[in-house]
Amino acid sequence: MNGFDAEIEQLMNDASFLNFCFGKDQQDIALWETVLLTQPQKKEAILEARRRLLALAEAVWEGERQLAVERLREGIEKLGQQGNIEQLEGEAGGTDTGEERIFLRKISPWLRAAAVVLLLLAGGWLIYRYSSRPQTGSAQEFLASRGERKTLHLPDGTTVILNGGSRLLMPAEFGSASRELTLSGEAFFDVAKDAGRPMVIHTPFIAIKVLGTTFNVRAYPDEPTAEAALVKGVIEVHYSKAGDKNVLLHPMQKVVINIADSLRESTIVTGEAGKGEKTPVVRVGALHKSRLLNGLAETAWTENKLVFDDEPLGTIAGKLEKWFGTEVGFEDEGLKSLPFTGTYDAPKLETVLEAMQTAIPGLQYRRGEGGKIVIYR
Repeated sequence: MNGFDAEIEQLMNDASFLNFCFGKDQQDIALWETVLLTQPQKKEAILEARRRLLALAEAVWEGERQLAVERLREGIEKLGQQGNIEQLEGEAGGTDTGEERIFLRKISPWLRAAAVVLLLLAGGWLIYRYSSRPQTGSAQEFLASRGERKTLHLPDGTTVILNGGSRLLMPAEFGSASRELTLSGEAFFDVAKDAGRPMVIHTPFIAIKVLGTTFNVRAYPDEPTAEAALVKGVIEVHYSKAGDKNVLLHPMQKVVINIADSLRESTIVTGEAGKGEKTPVVRVGALHKSRLLNGLAETAWTENKLVFDDEPLGTIAGKLEKWFGTEVGFEDEGLKSLPFTGTYDAPKLETVLEAMQTAIPGLQYRRGEGGKIVIYR
């Protein structure tokens, strides 16, 4: 089996990938949509594995379940009995043609990759779990490129502002029976009230359930933390990878989740972590009222204001990339830990960089190849 077939086999045996393919779990959909967005080298294998799964399901939904499963099970059993592709190919004896042998070489890796899925089909599990056909309606995708901010007005009356480098996916059935969205990046939501249909926003890391409220979500796949900040109303934040935790937020509260630490035991801490303490996986605290801008730091970006509050340059570089659409790098990795504070209204990139030069002794920057900003000292 070549590397491409092995990758497809791994995908087809992944429960979260099945949920993505059949549209049954919004958090898994968000996860794999983010993989497609951030890891283009995996796109071909993901789309091919999805195509094969849906083709198999289509046969089942069209009333050919018994025939399809029986034939494919026989192929799997032959693989198991014979132990290798060459022996399976040899079953045709001297009567097989070159075309038949080529077909067997192509189909055998797929049979092996699909084995687990097919056995589940034979037992009726997939028929039970995925009882409806894939939705044929077209989902709407909204993108805000790096250096761009975009305001959206959804069919239910909700207003969304997307920050740079963000993506929002709205299913075709949004607003009919449910209100579910998938977000990768940062967005500010002013949700229209509808007690009968609470809105759920899914990200690769957290899910947020709301009735009608105003809040900010930041969940970029390339950042070590995800956070939700509530301005008014009440929201429930769910994070399954930190011990299946639910956090209820009240106005002027936020929750910050350390994605990199999600595999260790989860702890929910209320209030700011003390100096010198290890940062908890899930931290609930107050929103930050910046004295410099007379407002909330978490939502300042919606007013075209850029705020850094004693943040390391490495974190600031990522924010600058998303805000201005320009790559920012360092000659010395040690510079990434240097702190910087500043507030800018409708800023220009050069204004921010020059302020950093003034505040940090010896710090310099230059434009490199392709316009990339290189910070050095």
